[in-house]
Amino acid sequence: MATRRCTAKSKSGKRCKAAAIQGSDYCFAHEPTLAAKRAEWRRKGGQQSGRRAVLDEAAQTLDLSWSSDDADDDLLIFVVQYSADDGATWHTVLFQYPWLDARISTRLLPGSTSARLRVLATDGANTTIATSDPFTLAKHAPEPQIGGVNEGERLAFGQRVDLQGLALDAEEGSLPDSSLSWTVSGPSPVTGSGSLLPLPDLSPGPYTATLSATDGDEQVGTATRQFEVSALTVPDAAAPVLDGTCSDAGYADSGGGGTHDVVE
Repeated sequence: MATRRCTAKSKSGKRCKAAAIQGSDYCFAHEPTLAAKRAEWRRKGGQQSGRRAVLDEAAQTLDLSWSSDDADDDLLIFVVQYSADDGATWHTVLFQYPWLDARISTRLLPGSTSARLRVLATDGANTTIATSDPFTLAKHAPEPQIGGVNEGERLAFGQRVDLQGLALDAEEGSLPDSSLSWTVSGPSPVTGSGSLLPLPDLSPGPYTATLSATDGDEQVGTATRQFEVSALTVPDAAAPVLDGTCSDAGYADSGGGGTHDVVE
C-alpha cells in the first residue's frame, strides 16, 4: 500500500513531503491536534538551547544541545546519529525527536578515537545536517547476563539447575562462549566456562554465581546472581502400621497403588 503524504503546505505554497500519520491527513509536525504538545516541546527545547555537548564517562552519558530555526516557522523534527568511524557509517540514536537537547546513553555506543555526532533537521520538505568535530569515546567492558535462576530464588534440595550466560560488547557485539567463565561460591563451589553451567547436587545453603566476560581488548565485565538451596526436610506424619498388607494410609505416597500380600 502506498504511503500517503501530508497535505500541509508551507507559507511559500510547497507541500510537505513527510508521510501522514495513521488516521490523519497530516504528518507529525502538522497534525492540528498535536499543536499544544508541539508548543510545549518548543518551549522546553528553547530553554535548553544554550547548553554545550558534555561527555560524562563515569555516568556513560552525553549531553548534547543545538539550535535551529525555519524560515517558514514550521516545526522542526530532528534525527540524532552517531558514527564510530569518522562519519563513514552512521547509527541512529534518536528518531523523530522534537527537542533541542538530548541526554544520550553511551553504554552501547562503540568506543572510538574518531567518533562523531550529527543532527538532521527537517520541516517535512527540506533537511539540513550539522556534524560535530571528531571526539574520543572510551571503549566499554562487556556486559554479561545470567539466566536459569532468579535473583534471591530459593531452590528445592536436589533440584537440577543449569545456569545460562551471554555477554554483549558495544564494540564486538555478542561474545563467543570462549570468553565466558563461571564461579559459583557457597557450600558446594563450582567453576566452569562457556554459556552453560550445570549445577547438580548442590548442598543446602546460600550461593553466589559470578559470570565474567573478557573482550578482545582484555576488558572484563561481571554479573552476579544470588540464590539459595533449601535444606532437605522430612514432614511430620504418623508412623505407618506394619500390618503385612501395606494398606495403611502411611503408604499412600509409596507408589504401591493398592493392597499387597506379603510372601513369607
